[in-house]
Amino acid sequence: MFCRSRPVEEVVVLGAGFSKAIDDEMPTADELGVRAVASAGIDDAPKFVGGRFESWLSRLAEPQPDLSAAENARNAATFARVLEHVHAVMTDAQESVQLIPEWLARLVTALHFRRSAIVTFNYDTLVERTVESIGLWDFELGGSLSWQLTSTFPGRVDGRPNENGKVGWHSLIRDTPPLPPPFRSSEELPPSFQLLKLHGSLNWYWVPGDVSGATLNSWHLLDNSPDRLRRYLPGREPFIVPPAATKSAYFANPIMREIWRTAGNALRGAESVHFVGYSLPVTDLLSSSMIADGLSQRILRLSLVNRSPADPQKRLEALTPVSADISRSVASWAEDLVLDTARRALDQLREAAAGATEDAVVAVGRGPDGLRYVRDVSERKDSLVLQLSLDAQPRREEIMTAGDVVRRGLGAKYLIARRGRKESPIVGLDGFGREFGPGVWYQVLVPADPPGSESGDTSGE
Repeated sequence: MFCRSRPVEEVVVLGAGFSKAIDDEMPTADELGVRAVASAGIDDAPKFVGGRFESWLSRLAEPQPDLSAAENARNAATFARVLEHVHAVMTDAQESVQLIPEWLARLVTALHFRRSAIVTFNYDTLVERTVESIGLWDFELGGSLSWQLTSTFPGRVDGRPNENGKVGWHSLIRDTPPLPPPFRSSEELPPSFQLLKLHGSLNWYWVPGDVSGATLNSWHLLDNSPDRLRRYLPGREPFIVPPAATKSAYFANPIMREIWRTAGNALRGAESVHFVGYSLPVTDLLSSSMIADGLSQRILRLSLVNRSPADPQKRLEALTPVSADISRSVASWAEDLVLDTARRALDQLREAAAGATEDAVVAVGRGPDGLRYVRDVSERKDSLVLQLSLDAQPRREEIMTAGDVVRRGLGAKYLIARRGRKESPIVGLDGFGREFGPGVWYQVLVPADPPGSESGDTSGE
């Protein structure tokens, strides 16, 4: 039999600082305000520092009692124009990101196997694009349905895997909101981390003011054709919740209420919460209230990752007695989480192998087309290094089983996959097999690094 990685009861809260760590062109809230008002040609806006953009936009968003009807009408028009340019500025910033940092690819892979709840206030789709580009696969869903295993050679897989095993961006949001009807699928979505976008997304569209949720749809990540948008999403406008104190008009529809409810439940059930690039702004009353309610007695660990942690640390201390681990580097925090995931993977593999009644062939890879088998294991410091076969179909005596692997190096903390000179920590456990007839089980070990990365191409070309 094979085992799969167990979920971790955690929430990762992402703010603008996370996207800025991916690429410095991604703006903070005030930087976004500066760019948006300049793009909109507004000359009389104040300087935006210390969260001033949100307070300025909040005054424009709602009629003010000290202003005349004409002045409030002008403010409403300015608000709508600024919001339109916020979407344009964020889209341009996102399109300027050319390279996926190595730490982001490794982090996303680890989060996939941790099944984390990712609560994000960011509009961009950089996380979704990363998932699409690095190739994540669910072997149980994609393998057990259509792969035919031969009994004459345990390492041989005939036929093609079921494409439902591919983890796509829509898997992360659980099709909420869904694509428009022609593009919806009724197939089962492979499990992964859940991405809860509380402020909308650059690829979401709606009819403004719709409280039914019927017009709120997501759209393809890389399809910006105006003609196709008008054809499949007629009359829609971008759905991004403005960085303003008043947001109730955007949360009246059931889809957004469900997303927020899911985020709140995840916080209340979490044993660890990581605030990454999110400063817990006091002006965002809805978010701060949800977080305050969600930081329950179950919380065992808090992490605060911020370039300037002093102020958010004080705000966090006011919400919970649990002390937070402080980090100024998103990349360093991400690597720590990857190594924690690798430790969990080896511990669970040992536990499963000790209680298994049938042993499983060990294969290493990130997808069905790149599986390689373990031909030897060597010890190095605190790691077990897996030597992978260069041949996709090695001789039977060259294939190790899960029991063979875990009996080596009992003091090791990590499994490291090595093929040639490239290495990568094992962060995920998956598998597939045939239960009846000549049973053959495959224990798949998944490396953190996608094919072609500098630190480890372990899954084959």
